[in-house]
Formats: sequence, C-alpha cells, structure tokens
Amino acid sequence: MARIPNQKRNASFPGNDAENRLSFDQIGIAEVITSAVRRIRGLKVMNWAAVSAISSLLATAAVVVSVVYLAIQIRRNTKATYSQAHHMTTIALAETAATIASSDTLSRLYRLGLSAPSELDEDEFFRFSAIATSQFRTFENLFFQYSSGLVSDDFWNGHRENILWFFHRPGVQIWWQGKRLAHSKSFRDFLENSSEADVASPDTRRI
Repeated sequence: MARIPNQKRNASFPGNDAENRLSFDQIGIAEVITSAVRRIRGLKVMNWAAVSAISSLLATAAVVVSVVYLAIQIRRNTKATYSQAHHMTTIALAETAATIASSDTLSRLYRLGLSAPSELDEDEFFRFSAIATSQFRTFENLFFQYSSGLVSDDFWNGHRENILWFFHRPGVQIWWQGKRLAHSKSFRDFLENSSEADVASPDTRRI
C-alpha cells in the first residue's frame, strides 16, 4: 500500500505559512495596543487626581488669602470709623461751645440757665432750652456710638463725666422734664439711673 505523504495541518489557522505568521503578528500588535491603552488610561486617572489635588490646594490658599485681606480691611475700616466718630463728636461739641462763647448775652443766658434758671424770663429760658436740646442731641449721638462700639472706652469715659455733670444741673433738670421723651429709652435710662454722686467733677466747676 502506498504511503500518503504527511501533510502539515493547522486546524486553528487554515492557510499557508505566510497567512499564519500574519495572524500571529496581528495578535501581538493587538496585545501591545491594548497594554498601551491601559497604561494611558491609568496615566490619565493619575493626572486627573493630581490636578484635582492641586486645584483643592489652590482653592484653600485663595480662601486663606481672602480671609487675611478681609481682616486687614476690617481693621483699617475700624480705625477709620473710630477716627471719624471722634472727629465729628469733637467738632459738634466745640461748635456749641464756640456759639455760646461768641455772645455775651448767650454766655450769660447759658450760665444762668444751668445754675439759676429762675433768674431767666420765659423767652430767655426758651433760648436756653434750644441750646440744651442741641447739646444733648450731640450727647445722645455719642452715647449711641459708644453703645455700638464705634468709639473707644477712653474717649467715652471723659465725655461720660461731662454729660452727667450737665444733666444734673438745676436748669437742665427742669428742661429735661419736658424733653425726656424726645430721646431714646436707652439714653434716658443712662441719664436717669445716675446721680450727682456719680459725677467726679468738683463742686466749684461752673461749666
């Protein structure tokens, strides 16, 4: 019986050797591409994580800088507010004093209005009341600024003594009975809960 020559068989990759080599090469390239894609994807994930971390760090730094800047601005504004309140109150009180001192008639009227109101006639006491109204409006404004934290304790303490001294003068006590409701309750309580014993000025003080 004649032998049949052995033939090369390849059940998985039919065809000639060139085709088989091409198939193997294609599989190898596909694996390389797949591996590269996986690495690129991993690199992208890692890069996005790094970018996210850096963004969070920058955002935190920006918040810190903003808070520090705001604190500096508030401190500057507070100093400016203190200075402005001090200046305006000082000017208002100085103008009242200057107005009274500018006239002999007003000076006499104001002096008697404080200490001896019975010596004033009706028209004179009316003028004294107008001066007292202007003066105590300024006092109330200063009291409000102090209560709101807009002026320092040191500035307020000096004026507090002055306010109480004027309030307990005989003429101001008469004027106050007709004008007290024109002022805020907190200011009324501050004045009316005080006494002459709270005034540190000597008895010899005249104004």
